[in-house]
Amino acid sequence: MFEALSNLAGLMKNAQQIQGRAQDMQQRLGEMRVEAASDDGTVRVVVTGELQLASLNIAPEALSNPRQLEEQIVATVNQAMTTAKEAAAQEMASLADGLGMPGMPGLQQAMAKFGPGRS
Repeated sequence: MFEALSNLAGLMKNAQQIQGRAQDMQQRLGEMRVEAASDDGTVRVVVTGELQLASLNIAPEALSNPRQLEEQIVATVNQAMTTAKEAAAQEMASLADGLGMPGMPGLQQAMAKFGPGRS
């Protein structure tokens, strides 16, 4: 009986440690900023580690060709989102390694679903 209680206490301690590290990681992701720019530099975006668009800057000269501008915005936002997802995946892997779970099974599948709107 005492062994079972000891095991339960160990699990609770690990759960608290995991929760604390996960909260730290979520805060780091919220503070993370990833920048991307179009090839000609007329479109610049900043995305957070939580995959939220933080800013979009368009140079005045880019307004003369709306179709090209639309393509540049989409490509630049996608580039920033991809970079932010990769950074988030690295944070998750770091969290798993720090908890003694390197190469945590299912990490890649979980990160493939990583996206905005999570809490």
